Amino acid sequence: IKLQRFETYWVNVGKWGYNQGYKGINVVQNNQVLTVNLTHTYRDNFTLDLGWKTSDSIDNALTGQWTRLKSYLQFSQAQWAYPPNEASGNPGGYIYLTGNPPYTTPPAEVDVNKGSVVLTTPTMNLIEYEDPKLDLELWFVHYKKDTVRDSLRIQVSNDDGVKWVTMYKLATNDSAIGRGGWQHIELKLRDYIGVNNRMKVRIKTSDVLGTATMIVGIDNFYLQKNRTTELPIEIKSDKVNLSAFYSKEKNSIQVFVNSKNLNQDYRIEIYNV
Repeated sequence: IKLQRFETYWVNVGKWGYNQGYKGINVVQNNQVLTVNLTHTYRDNFTLDLGWKTSDSIDNALTGQWTRLKSYLQFSQAQWAYPPNEASGNPGGYIYLTGNPPYTTPPAEVDVNKGSVVLTTPTMNLIEYEDPKLDLELWFVHYKKDTVRDSLRIQVSNDDGVKWVTMYKLATNDSAIGRGGWQHIELKLRDYIGVNNRMKVRIKTSDVLGTATMIVGIDNFYLQKNRTTELPIEIKSDKVNLSAFYSKEKNSIQVFVNSKNLNQDYRIEIYNV
């Protein structure tokens, strides 16, 4: 790519397991180096392709495979079926959606039909996450009411995807759901499975009979560390006072100890969970 000198360009930088960086650069010379510092976190708004797996050995649907694409209204008067914008409301931003229909294609022709499709994250190391909470925005369409065999499942694995546990399910025998619109989902992983360094999350979408319109999208995937202990804390006894304060800026905890008996030594041990 050739860039014009003395022009300012904006660059998105990202890697799985790190917060994405967005930085401007003014081009003044050849081979100019741009440094962007990234903080460790699992957050993905899909602006960049960070390695999600859009197919699986269990995929067997005839149409509707997962695709990373820019949100747009693929068919006139189909706002109930397709997200015209990102979950944040921005037009033209990237999301993951089942199917990649061309313009003027009716939703029922390219949705998930007669089988399942799976979207899976890369592996995550969550050992340092005390109580990880999954946040994401979900788009779910199922019309008309069909069968409980048609469903959407958000599942988690702690063995690199050998076994899966369902955290969230929408079974589509309820005609009150399944007509589009972004909805916010929050799930605490430890409510369903042990946490380690071999974690994956996947979204499995199924339309078994192929007689309903099934379209699913996701946006703004984020895993919060979600500490269970509220700070500051204070512990008092007849021998010692202990106070702890969490610094968000430094991502560290400061502990202050005040002995009431200066003539004695005390040993204090602090552990994480």
